Amino acid sequence: MRLFAPGLLILLTLFSCQKTETKSPLPNISFTGMTPGTVQSGKPDVTISFTFEDGDADVDSIFVFDSRDTDRNRQYYPWPNMESVRDPAKGLTGAVNLTIRGQFLIVDTPSVQRDSVRFEVFVKDRKNNESNHFTTDYVELLP
Repeated sequence: MRLFAPGLLILLTLFSCQKTETKSPLPNISFTGMTPGTVQSGKPDVTISFTFEDGDADVDSIFVFDSRDTDRNRQYYPWPNMESVRDPAKGLTGAVNLTIRGQFLIVDTPSVQRDSVRFEVFVKDRKNNESNHFTTDYVELLP
C-alpha cells in the first residue's frame, strides 16, 4: 500500500499537468490564392481566397484596399452570419472566398492599354482587434 499511494500521486500529477492550448483573441489570416490573374475591363469577377483563425470566434468584417486608390479608401464587407457555429471557447477557423465584382475592375484611362491592381486585405473582430494584413498578387486589367 505504501508504494501504491506515491505511485498514484505521481500519476495524478502527470495527468493534471496537461497543457491547454490557448488561442489568440486576435484574428489571423493567410492568403491562399486569387483567380483569375487577368480580366477584361469590367468582367469577370475576381475571387480572393484566404484562411482565418480567431481564438474567441468574434470575427466581424473584412476590409480591402485597392492599390490604385491613392486616397486609401477601403471597401468593407460584413462577415457572414455564423452565430450557429461561433463558440468563444473553441475559437473559429475556416476558409473565405471573397468576390470582387468585375464591374469595379476597369482600366481607368482610355489611353492605357493595360493596367494592374492588387488588393490589401485584413479583418477585424467585434472588439475592433485588427488581424495581420496580406497583399494579393497583381491582377492584369485589359481594356
